[in-house]
Amino acid sequence: MYCELAEIDPPVPGTLEVQTAPWLEVRQVISRAVVERLQVEVRLDPGESEAIALALELNADLLLIDERRGREEANRLGIRITGLLGILVEAKQKKLIVAVKPLMDALIATSDFRVSSALYNQILDIVDIKIVDKRAFGTFLLAQYDKSLQRRNYDIRLRCQGY
Repeated sequence: MYCELAEIDPPVPGTLEVQTAPWLEVRQVISRAVVERLQVEVRLDPGESEAIALALELNADLLLIDERRGREEANRLGIRITGLLGILVEAKQKKLIVAVKPLMDALIATSDFRVSSALYNQILDIVDIKIVDKRAFGTFLLAQYDKSLQRRNYDIRLRCQGY
């Protein structure tokens, strides 16, 4: 999982922090068979497969995972999970961050992070912010998704042209 974030080019928000965090410990999975089973049978990506396998090996209290199939498999295996939005909610509740909404909006606008309008509103309800105009919010999400697709297509074109 570390490699998926730390070795991405161009870097994404959080890459530098992951590479330099003194509290972050990179651990290798011992049971490669579990990783391979998760990749083949459940069709999970290497990062999600390794994260779940390591959570099992360490008997982890909590696994941070956002990918839907990975979350389903972790639940099936009895691993307690949270996602990035859950971390943001907890950080807000502990007063480690001032607001959740601008961070969610930035994730949607600048990365491949996808969130349904129902979940978006649920998170805002949890942290006590109400979206009044749902139609405007839907338009906002579509515009952000369109920007993300345009940025991705531009990056692909540049890579294909050798830049």
